[in-house]
Amino acid sequence: MLKVDFGVAVFGALAIAKKPMAGLPPGVQKILRDVAAEYRVKTADGLMALANSGVETMTKAGMKITTLDMAARKEWVNTLPDLALEWVQPLEAKGLPARQVLDDYLAGVRKRGEQPLRNWEVKK
Repeated sequence: MLKVDFGVAVFGALAIAKKPMAGLPPGVQKILRDVAAEYRVKTADGLMALANSGVETMTKAGMKITTLDMAARKEWVNTLPDLALEWVQPLEAKGLPARQVLDDYLAGVRKRGEQPLRNWEVKK
């Protein structure tokens, strides 16, 4: 198994459209927000536990783990096309705030102490 360790990933979320949410009583909105936050954490924790259990089982069966070093990780990520730009451009062309969504996401990643291996900011 090649352990690449590219960092954060989005596992799952509970979502509701803005208009239906606004039509719900404030107490129900709060419950949904609280449950959504808990769901996100429990989903991520559950998936990581499942993945770790699988790796442990395979390791006991003789699987070898090779870890990609930082230099190779940086080289790999820098050979990728500009995926952020490819995502932002068609959405912005439709009038959607894709660049702002990406900027907010990256700011959140950094706020939590993660540092992407590549600068995915889309220049204006």
